[in-house]
Amino acid sequence: VFLFFLVVAIKKGRIKTVCLSVVYVFLGMLYVQSHQLLEKNHIEYEARYFKNKPANIQGVITSAVTVKERFSSFRTSFYLDVSSIEAPWGWKNVKGRVFVNIFTKRNLEYGDLIQVSGKLHYPFEFDNETNFSYRNYLANYGVKQILSVKKTALVDVLEKGKGSTFIDLSQRLRRHLRSFLAQHLSKNEAGLLQAMLLGERSHIPQAIRDLFAHTGTVHILAVSGLHVGVIAGFVFLLIKILPLRREIQIILTIFILGGYVFLAGARPSTVRAGLMTTFFLLSVLLERKQNHLNTLSMTGLILLLINPLNLFDVGFQLSFSCVLAIIVLTPILSPWIMIIFGVSGTFSREVSLSWQYKVRKNIAESVSVSASVWIGVMGLTVYYFGIISPVTVLANLIIVPLMCVNIGLGFGLLTVGSFFTGLVPFFVICQKFCLNLMVAAAFLLNKFPFAYFFIREVTLKKVMVYYVFLVVLLIVICRVQTSRSSIDKAIRL
Repeated sequence: VFLFFLVVAIKKGRIKTVCLSVVYVFLGMLYVQSHQLLEKNHIEYEARYFKNKPANIQGVITSAVTVKERFSSFRTSFYLDVSSIEAPWGWKNVKGRVFVNIFTKRNLEYGDLIQVSGKLHYPFEFDNETNFSYRNYLANYGVKQILSVKKTALVDVLEKGKGSTFIDLSQRLRRHLRSFLAQHLSKNEAGLLQAMLLGERSHIPQAIRDLFAHTGTVHILAVSGLHVGVIAGFVFLLIKILPLRREIQIILTIFILGGYVFLAGARPSTVRAGLMTTFFLLSVLLERKQNHLNTLSMTGLILLLINPLNLFDVGFQLSFSCVLAIIVLTPILSPWIMIIFGVSGTFSREVSLSWQYKVRKNIAESVSVSASVWIGVMGLTVYYFGIISPVTVLANLIIVPLMCVNIGLGFGLLTVGSFFTGLVPFFVICQKFCLNLMVAAAFLLNKFPFAYFFIREVTLKKVMVYYVFLVVLLIVICRVQTSRSSIDKAIRL
């Protein structure tokens, strides 16, 4: 993509743009390299002395603590910022982060300073058939080692409240909401709603997750732009009830949205969605026209300044590819799809106001967006997960609206239901019906002929060829559309 825009800039004589682009890329490469440098007392260097014996470590829990149940056994997992490790001559100060797996249920919380004993080892690569690397995924979050802790091993809480107060409050609220959902919904239903509202997918059964993965709609199980947009819309509607000025309503929405991003785990895709929605609200507040490409670029720059390794994160790449595809591909594909649905050109006022025309036009616009996203991320999904889902375009038309309804009902269940307990049964009944309807739709779409198929051994070169071919094809289509519009103008004249 960078090379494509570089060639365009050279052809247009924008030498300054070319020079600045090269400088930015060079500085970015240096920044990534500097971010990967480890300090002398990093836990990575100390781990080599504990290959054949357990390591006794102290550190602070810096993430939500998840407890998974499988085959009547439990596993407690979290990120731990290490502060010291026990050496033969005493405790030694170290730095770095490890991912801890305790193979039993433990009552631990964010911000706990703990002492734990376990075996340090490199992350395992569970899937050798695709290009997704669990080891690289953890490395993007600063994790080089995993600490596996036995059921009977030492796990002591030395002190509580060592983390950020704001994050601690968001984690407590998160646990309360999770408990509220578990109280009123079944285990699988609560797991689905937690994924869509709180970004926590650990409680979704693998069979249900596969249904959405095969139909190309697994994105609904992670908090992203669409989720944040729906939540922002509901929040703004509630705030509009208050007798406040429009400017204050927008500012309040931005602050609440920021809190929701932290509540949902502040993953790259969630932060990207939160920042883009914030920029949109600020453009409304300042009465400025928004440039979507500039907004996307600024959002990416902020995330990469925070952690340049986000660039290599699968979620980051898919999230930004989706939005870029919507911005770039949808205007190109839309006129052709409008022709297919018979809503292209000018119509009489009576026709354009008819419900049949509006339905066809809305479906055509939805198909344009869905097809753009599918084409835009196909190369990445094939490369990382080895799957192509032709049914995705149709699946998004059915499952995404159901997801929006489920988010709305879930938002109502957690807000209105918390204050007016009499409304809880109504929301629960509607929520159960819509959640099961969404899963049933995914199940039926899975049964379509050629709904999905797997492709193995896809190399990076093949993915690059696909995107180069896509860019060339888009240039040709743009030129055809430009020529067509010029001919139409000439005919009118």
